[in-house]
Amino acid sequence: MPEEILILSVIAISASTFIITRLLKVWMAHVSSRSSATTPSGASLTSGELEQMLMRVSEEANAPLLARIESLERRLTTPAPRLPSPAQTLLLDEPEQPQDLAGTLASSRGRRSVT
Repeated sequence: MPEEILILSVIAISASTFIITRLLKVWMAHVSSRSSATTPSGASLTSGELEQMLMRVSEEANAPLLARIESLERRLTTPAPRLPSPAQTLLLDEPEQPQDLAGTLASSRGRRSVT
């Protein structure tokens, strides 16, 4: 018999706890819906106003990024300077002729004697 009383008391406590929490949730939902219905209409934003505000803020935040992207696109569309052809690079890499070096040395010696 005492085990049955214990089981009945546990069931009664859990059922009353469930009912009380459920009633509190319903009451809080009612209070929050009532408070939102009584707020003045001038104090809240409409969905259109909120959307416009978010669009304006996002455009202002993205403006520097868009300007940077446009400048990079302009850099990509301008033609790059032409690189020398492989034949020209071979000519540049070759050492000067010995006779050319002798002429340059003679002309530089002549300049030194003048100064």
